[in-house]
Amino acid sequence: MKKLSLLTLIILLCGCNENVTFDEAQPSHLEALKAIPQAYHGSYFDESDSSFLYVDELTIAEKFTAELDYPLVEFLDEIQEDEDLGYVKIVAQTKEQLSIQIGETQVQSFDIRNDSIFGKVEIMDTLFCIKHQDVVKAYKDDHYFNILNKNGDFALRKVNLESGNLVISKIQKVLDVKQLMALENTTGHTGKGLKPTKRQFKKIAKSSFTENKRLRKVE
Repeated sequence: MKKLSLLTLIILLCGCNENVTFDEAQPSHLEALKAIPQAYHGSYFDESDSSFLYVDELTIAEKFTAELDYPLVEFLDEIQEDEDLGYVKIVAQTKEQLSIQIGETQVQSFDIRNDSIFGKVEIMDTLFCIKHQDVVKAYKDDHYFNILNKNGDFALRKVNLESGNLVISKIQKVLDVKQLMALENTTGHTGKGLKPTKRQFKKIAKSSFTENKRLRKVE
């Protein structure tokens, strides 16, 4: 089981910023599926961070478990620095124990010993949910999972199976996408809310999903 600090905890909670988003669920010319295909259903293990991914008919959820082992003073300082962001906050504290709220709902308690904080962190995060207006579409041999964000546009993942294991790919370089779409002002365009044509998306699907994560199926 991995050990982590508060900073790592916040990164896990917030995820990575999306460099590229789309105005509509992609590919925009195809209809959305009503459910995640059964071939993907099951549990997967990510060896890069020891997390588990669970896929069912409507949802993809991730469970991350790790040990928190950190000097108490530094931990409290980091919480103070994070106050403006509000991802982690103290809800109760005694000489022997500290309870923190992670995100909007998760509360976890940790032991205080020898001026350090110890305990196990379990973060359960829903990555994709059709009931939350996320969208999955089939295109060629892959499936495209469109994740609706707070701004009303979509982050995009290309997903397929290799020897029964799950491969999730994302767009790594904004410039590649803008060049494929032949945008006139590649320096001024942010890469957010893109509206590719059918032909442009075909190019994006073929060349832009260069950051891959492979997860081993466990059941």
